[in-house]
Amino acid sequence: MNDFHAAGRRLMRLTTGHLGGGRDRSAAFGCLLAAMAWLPSTDLHAQACSADAPSETRYVLASQTTVQANAVAVGAPASPWLTIPVPSGRSERIACPEPAGNMAYGVQVSAPARVGSYSEDGQTYSVFDTGIAGVGVILRLQDPADGRDVALRTGMEVIVRSGASSRNAAAALSARFIRIGDMPVGDYSAVPFVVGDLFARGASGTVQASMTFDPGRLHSSLGPACTVPASISVDLGNHLVSGFRGVGSVTSWVDFNLPLRGCPSGYSQLLYQVVPVHGVDIGAGSPMLAIRPGGATGVLVDLWDRYHDHAVNPSVPFAQQLIGLAPGTPDVDLGFSARLYQSQPTVTPGAVESAMEVRIEYR
Repeated sequence: MNDFHAAGRRLMRLTTGHLGGGRDRSAAFGCLLAAMAWLPSTDLHAQACSADAPSETRYVLASQTTVQANAVAVGAPASPWLTIPVPSGRSERIACPEPAGNMAYGVQVSAPARVGSYSEDGQTYSVFDTGIAGVGVILRLQDPADGRDVALRTGMEVIVRSGASSRNAAAALSARFIRIGDMPVGDYSAVPFVVGDLFARGASGTVQASMTFDPGRLHSSLGPACTVPASISVDLGNHLVSGFRGVGSVTSWVDFNLPLRGCPSGYSQLLYQVVPVHGVDIGAGSPMLAIRPGGATGVLVDLWDRYHDHAVNPSVPFAQQLIGLAPGTPDVDLGFSARLYQSQPTVTPGAVESAMEVRIEYR
C-alpha cells in the first residue's frame, strides 16, 4: 500500500491568446453497558448475587474511523472521543440480596498497556495496543447518574459507581485513539482485545462478565490537505507568426506560481507531478506540453521548474520531491516559468492553448 496521501489535482491553463500574421495584439465511542442492568429482586433470602449474563460482552466500533496518523505529535489524540451503542438486546440481569444503595459496579482492567500513559482532564489513562503500528487507544467508563467519566488503567479495579440506589443501571464506554509512533497512511484492521472483567458487587457476592473491545477498521490520513487554487490561468501573450524564424525560436519566459497553503504538519516529504492535458511532443530533443488541437500549429509550451531550477519533463510518470523542503512546512510556493517553443519549420496562426494538472502528494 502506498504510504502517501494525494491532495488532489489542480488545473493550470496556459494561453497565448493568438498567433497572428498582422500587428502585435495585446478541497466520536461510547458503548452502552446495558452490560450492567440491575433488576429488582424479590428473593431477599438469596445467599449471593446471581446473574443471567453472557460470558463475554463485546463492543465493536462498527464504522471505519479516520485517525490523523502523523498529523499530530506523538502522544497526542489522533481522533475525537467516539461512542458505540450497545448491541441490540444485550444486557446482563443481576440480582443481589442487598438493600438499595449498597451495590457497586465497574471493571477490573487486565489488558496490558504500553509503556507510558496519557493524561486528560486531571485523569491518567493507560494506552492499549490496537495491533496497528503507530496508534494506541485509551478507554473510559461513564457514571450514568452524574455523567462522570472514569479513566481505565491496567491492573486497577475501576469503580464506576458505588452506593448504587437503583438496580437498573447503564454505563457508557468511550474510546479515543492516540498517536504512539509513525503510522503509514492507509486502511487497517485493528486487533480486538479483552479489556478486563465487568462486575457488580454487593455484600453477598460479586458477578462478572468478560469485556472485549474491537476497534474495527481504521483509516490513517495526514489530516487536511494543503489549500490550493482550483485553477490558475497563465497568459503567455500574443505573438506574430513572423517572429518565429525557425525551429528553436522561443518567446520570453513568463513566471507563475502555485501556492500551497495550510499543509498538514505531519508530512515528511512533499511531491508534485505534472500531467499534460493535451499530451506531449518533442522540442529540442525533450518532451514539452502539446497545445490544444484546432488552433495554431508548429509550437509547443516549454516548462521550467524555478523551485529546482531545471526543465520540467511532463512525460515522467512519477512525482518530483521538493528537495530541501523542511518536513511539515505549512506554506509552500511552487514556482514555474513557461514560454512558446517553435518545434516545426512552419508555424501557422491561430489560438494557442495548453493545460496541465499538477498533482500534489504527501508522504
